[in-house]
Amino acid sequence: MRHYSPDFQDTYLRYMQTGDHSCLSTLGLGLLEHHVEELSPEWLAEHAATLNLRTDLGTDSMTLAEVAFAVEELFDVTMNNQELSELETLDDLANFIERTRNAS
Repeated sequence: MRHYSPDFQDTYLRYMQTGDHSCLSTLGLGLLEHHVEELSPEWLAEHAATLNLRTDLGTDSMTLAEVAFAVEELFDVTMNNQELSELETLDDLANFIERTRNAS
């Protein structure tokens, strides 16, 4: 987790300790900032509310797979191909994390 920003790390720890759903937006943005390097953090933050992971970011399947692997590792969840294909927004990603963590 050292390769993520200090803000990401602090927010991650807060989420893991409290389960505060509001942390997931920051974590989703942090994951995208790390894995979609050609986009600025400012642009991502400005467009977060309406961002489509495929059409707005121009991400390919490899980039989305990298994000999925990071989610699995960080949150101790499993994401299959169907679930990955259904993720369109940051809210979808946040809801997936919360739903799968609560199910375990």
